[in-house]
Amino acid sequence: MTARNDVLENGLIDWVPLERIHWYVSNEHKGQPSATIQSKVVDLITELVAEGLFVLGDTTGPGGTFAPWNVPLSAALARIDDVYVKNFDDANTWGWAVWLDLTDRGRPVAEKLNAEWLASQSDS
Repeated sequence: MTARNDVLENGLIDWVPLERIHWYVSNEHKGQPSATIQSKVVDLITELVAEGLFVLGDTTGPGGTFAPWNVPLSAALARIDDVYVKNFDDANTWGWAVWLDLTDRGRPVAEKLNAEWLASQSDS
């Protein structure tokens, strides 16, 4: 599995926090410096959002629900840079400050990946 696939499949279950994305990328690139992992995380988020597969936001909606950031991608990435890259030592904050929500466009992509993974498990 790739970090990209893991994020997509996780999106079928719930919103995906930055902490989980970081964990998937870290596992895919074990032993890499933090700055490299961060760069790959930001690149992955950028790809997923630019492709329309996810929406960026946080959980500041009513009752802790997902609230999309209705800002251009560049502004959202600036927020991520501020909370995640510049304040990386504060994992208790950045891990839960950014979330991805799977879109209607992303759902079939994630479902296909999940079906392929399930089929590969029954073959073993």
